[in-house]
Amino acid sequence: MDSKDRPGDPAAGDQEARLLRVVRLAARSLDVPFAAISVFGASGFRLRVRHGPPLAQPGAVCSTCRTARAWKEPKVVPDTLAGGGFEGCAQAGAGETIRFYAGSPLTVAEITVGVLCVADTRPRQLEGAGRELLADLSALAVEALQSYGGGAQRDAFHLPVADGNVLQFVDASSDLVLVHDLEGKILAVNKTVERATGYSRQEIEGTRLEELLAPESRAAARLMALESLGGAGPAVGRLTIVGRDGRRLNLEVSSRPLFGDGRPVGVQASARDITARLETEAELREKRIELETFASHLRQLHRLSTSKYDSLEGLLKDHLAAGCEIFGLPWGMLVPGDGSPPVVHAVGQDQATEPPDGACLEAPVLVDGATAGLLSFRARDPGRAFDTREVEIVEMLARSIGRALLEARMRDQLAFEANHDRLTGLANRSYQQDWLERALARARRDGGMLAVIFLDLDRFKQINDTLGHDVGDQLLRKAGERLNGLLGTSGHLARMGGDEFTAVLPDLPGADEAVSIAGRMLEALRQPFEIEGYELFITASLGISVFPADALDAGMLLRNADAAMYRVKSSGRNDVRLFTPEPSFSALEALALENHLRRAIENGELRLWFQPQMRADRALDGLEVLLVWENPKLGRIYPSRFIP
Repeated sequence: MDSKDRPGDPAAGDQEARLLRVVRLAARSLDVPFAAISVFGASGFRLRVRHGPPLAQPGAVCSTCRTARAWKEPKVVPDTLAGGGFEGCAQAGAGETIRFYAGSPLTVAEITVGVLCVADTRPRQLEGAGRELLADLSALAVEALQSYGGGAQRDAFHLPVADGNVLQFVDASSDLVLVHDLEGKILAVNKTVERATGYSRQEIEGTRLEELLAPESRAAARLMALESLGGAGPAVGRLTIVGRDGRRLNLEVSSRPLFGDGRPVGVQASARDITARLETEAELREKRIELETFASHLRQLHRLSTSKYDSLEGLLKDHLAAGCEIFGLPWGMLVPGDGSPPVVHAVGQDQATEPPDGACLEAPVLVDGATAGLLSFRARDPGRAFDTREVEIVEMLARSIGRALLEARMRDQLAFEANHDRLTGLANRSYQQDWLERALARARRDGGMLAVIFLDLDRFKQINDTLGHDVGDQLLRKAGERLNGLLGTSGHLARMGGDEFTAVLPDLPGADEAVSIAGRMLEALRQPFEIEGYELFITASLGISVFPADALDAGMLLRNADAAMYRVKSSGRNDVRLFTPEPSFSALEALALENHLRRAIENGELRLWFQPQMRADRALDGLEVLLVWENPKLGRIYPSRFIP
């Protein structure tokens, strides 16, 4: 018997006992000497429990079982020596060969997590009743596997996700990242989730998603999961979770399906905490309510609170006009504290150019406690006196304007944060996509040309890992500043994430101009960066895609520029290249190559080639040893291709 469960864990021991009862019942009921349950786990395919004589190789199981994920139904091989899809098997002991084999896949949430197999040293048939019994025993085994939250069941979900390279889990990410299976059980979270909720990873993983969600968000979360599994793209929505201390966090969530063996096995959700933003919006709503209350007490100002303004200037002029009406004065003016031109309202054409020289009623306009301007009303009469009521009203007008200015500032700040990268201040990925779409619309209308440059800093990770993230962040900021200063108004620069940048160059006279600008960008990055006493030298790989020659839409332009950049990477980095449509060694090919290479040693696919080295006098000087990879699917692969 083999188990990964912890010793002394009663639940794990109970599960093991239930699995043993299943294999013993299978052996007795089907009259075979050998029965076993094996599972697919994060550490590979392994024997979980068995009944009967040990195999010739301890712990080995039929290699046919390893193919269970490809089965459409239970596999029965009456005589293994006669073929029938049998992949080969260990000896049953004492040199006897297994002649009969039957296996039934164990399926949880439409995923094959293991196999129940029976075997005999004699060939035999398995008729309808026997097949039904094997299926019933498989159902009992699945119930046992599901009876304990760790061990094989968790491994069964983890393996296809990990092997599919779709679990893009980054603890350094500022986003909350969570993975759950098709039944809503949380399989993994990143550190941001721990920090946000106050729960440890060990406390969260293994629980159900609904336990973390606020009650009103549970139905929406289920709908998002179904939408992401059945839709063509990510499902997006808002959910609320509750932390250990009871604090509610409002999240903007994007969910996408995870696949293993071509089937959906779970959902990965990435979320951004928008609690502060929603609180700010609530504060803005409260401030608007205050303005409405202010207007209800002063009937003359009612129109200010009920009117909708297309611009801040319109709101300011209405306040000035209302003040002039309330005070009976001919001149009102708001003088901004930033030096911009004042906003003026004058009653009568004769007052349109110069303010009168009479008495002045003023109040400072405060925004977040700082003076943002001065609200001033002028009388014609120098001896005009203002009572307490009028002073209170001008102060209320000033506060109303201050709230409007604060609201406008917050809207601008929220809009900026939504469209810009926090680290560099450059446009972010979504804003760059929108900007590119607008530039393409102009180019189509005017018959113009534009280009997209995709830039990736070479070996940035080495600097980040060696000198620390603070130095790496400063390098990204300074690189962005240098590139943005070089482009000026000739292009639009964005940070796409990590060490990747893109530039959109509209209104180009030709592709040569894009190559020239990319060359200047590369040369600018080659100049040293002084950061915290370090003199850093970097290079970059740049790919260029041109509209309309290379693509007609934004997505394809970006992908083609990325492909051109990747070709620079694969050719030695530190260069610029225009996109060309010829076949290339793509990122997907590189990923496939890496997956095959992980099994190369295990499968004995690496070969040593010895090549003599001769001196000029034809005497043998030595041997050069080359490592060559001979893969049954990919053929012969030389080191220049599989060693970066």
